[in-house]
Amino acid sequence: MSISLRRIKSFVAVADLGGFRKAADELSMSQPALSAHIKELEEELGMRLLRRTTRQVRLTEDGELFLARVRRTLADFESAIGEMKKHATVQRGRVSVAFVPSIAASILPGILSGFARKHPDITVRISDERTEVIESRLRRNEVDFAVCPEWHRHSDFEFERIADDPYYAIFPKTHALAKERKVTLRKFSTYPLVLMRPGLNMRDVMDAAAGSAGVVLRPIHEVYNHDTLIGIVAAGLGIGAMPRLTLSMIKHPQLATARISDPEIRRSIGILKRRGEPLLPAAQKLVEAVRIGILAAGENTPAGRSAKASRR
Repeated sequence: MSISLRRIKSFVAVADLGGFRKAADELSMSQPALSAHIKELEEELGMRLLRRTTRQVRLTEDGELFLARVRRTLADFESAIGEMKKHATVQRGRVSVAFVPSIAASILPGILSGFARKHPDITVRISDERTEVIESRLRRNEVDFAVCPEWHRHSDFEFERIADDPYYAIFPKTHALAKERKVTLRKFSTYPLVLMRPGLNMRDVMDAAAGSAGVVLRPIHEVYNHDTLIGIVAAGLGIGAMPRLTLSMIKHPQLATARISDPEIRRSIGILKRRGEPLLPAAQKLVEAVRIGILAAGENTPAGRSAKASRR
């Protein structure tokens, strides 16, 4: 015996609504098609389920018994479907994403906070890694996507640029540059410098720009950690440089910034993912939150607000 679920639902609709016309409207089908469903169901069961007159439709005794049984069955079936949909949603609602440390430490907390409020059922797993490690993790399918600068990309990946991230000189408010909004790269290079180590993306972008401009950078200190750079500069031991999106990491009120120009140094920040592989819905939602967060963060830094005001 093979009784379709659709025929059972047709019978329940007629029983609940007391007639074929209302049931047909509820099920978005024609009355002849609905009548055919009931007739086929009765033939398959070998019993009459409904008594039809010109004015009303009533259940037979067999119909009453069958209705009670199928109600329980339908309730169990719909509950099982709901549970499986919820399970599938939870399974798809897990996102693993890698951020470069400069982004992870500066704007990531705000992005995650807003995302968690809007999508509480999506679990996000974060890792902060160097660019080289990020590409390796993407290749091994350990993360869904990454948020990082554009630099030496492999053909296995595709990069979506979200925003340009210009570099700013960082120095004490007592420094000779304190009254400047901009500083040329050549003038910047004449001061004692505290820079990130060679091989790190943040430093490589600076070296490439300096090389193209014929400027030589000779740092007196080279560090691995952004906080170390900020601390050394705050102690008055040199001036440093960081991209605009990382400036929110500066907690020293005695530090000031000026945009590096002539040439301007900038990196492109965006989404890196495996080429030709669409993101699952949960990951796509996080990508959208990252886009908004990066653009908003660039405008909301002190440097960003200053630049915005100067354009008016």
